[in-house]
Amino acid sequence: MLKRKVAQGAAHMALFQLSGKVMDIVAVIVLARILSPADFGVVALASSVMLIAAAVTEMSVIDVLVQRQTLEPHEIDAAFTLNALRGGVVFVTVIGLGA
Repeated sequence: MLKRKVAQGAAHMALFQLSGKVMDIVAVIVLARILSPADFGVVALASSVMLIAAAVTEMSVIDVLVQRQTLEPHEIDAAFTLNALRGGVVFVTVIGLGA
């Protein structure tokens, strides 16, 4: 029973990852068609900076919540707040480097 649930969860995660990558490729193709080469280069640089900033500030808060048997509302609130602050830091970093 547990093996089947783990296998299903892994399959769902793989499907979600694959669909996310396909959407990324479609977005890049659409941007390549719409933007000039210089503008596309700026978008590529901004995307790179954003990915690096997100990777550096990754906190794995979701992993902690998933492992708990029961969740209290204040734990969910704290996870949301930490992720919102992280997003704000990434946003300010990207805007600051772009100015």
